[in-house]
Amino acid sequence: MRLRRINLALIALSIFAFGSFASADILVPGASGPPDIFALAGTSLQASISGPWANTTSTMSGTYVTAVFSDPANTFCAGCLDFMYQVTNNVGSTDSVGRTTAINFTGWLTDVGFAANGSSLGGGFVNGTVVPVTVDRSGSGDSIGFSFTPFSASIQAGQTSNVLVIETNATNFAPGFFSLIDGGVTTVAAFEPTAARVPEGSALGMLGISGFALLGAMKRKFVS
Repeated sequence: MRLRRINLALIALSIFAFGSFASADILVPGASGPPDIFALAGTSLQASISGPWANTTSTMSGTYVTAVFSDPANTFCAGCLDFMYQVTNNVGSTDSVGRTTAINFTGWLTDVGFAANGSSLGGGFVNGTVVPVTVDRSGSGDSIGFSFTPFSASIQAGQTSNVLVIETNATNFAPGFFSLIDGGVTTVAAFEPTAARVPEGSALGMLGISGFALLGAMKRKFVS
């Protein structure tokens, strides 16, 4: 009887542990689904870029912010990196953003979603109003996508997306790219995870950025 009780206890513990891990909704290569929801109250800002963007047909323009945060409440490990993005479509645009993608996440674990309370982050983020309908990852794992379809769900003129969040198990970052898609593709400078630390001077030179800021805080997160 005692042995049976021990076995039942071990089974229950295994189910609880597996269920806790599975609830993180890890986005593996080749997968897609609804985004996770993160409630952010600040993290440690490592680097950020912001600026204007415009598509090649001059039907759409706006501003964007992308940043890297060290996150004490990261899904995978305390202090691991979150990569975040936000897009604003100008009032005068006659087109809308239907999809965004970020690279290169090959070989890294990812938990993907959005946060509505972006102003708590600092670094130029604001409280957006447009949420991604689905998130996806390419078969090779390199590209993470956020889809805003159908048209009624797209980032339309005068609108700003919620903060798009990719949590990873990386502890270092390098220059990367972020793309806005409306049929054509507009690509801007961003960041990506890397196994080796890139000196700040090199990253600044490659991206043409200045004034990396630091911000200390804490974050609480709820995952859908």
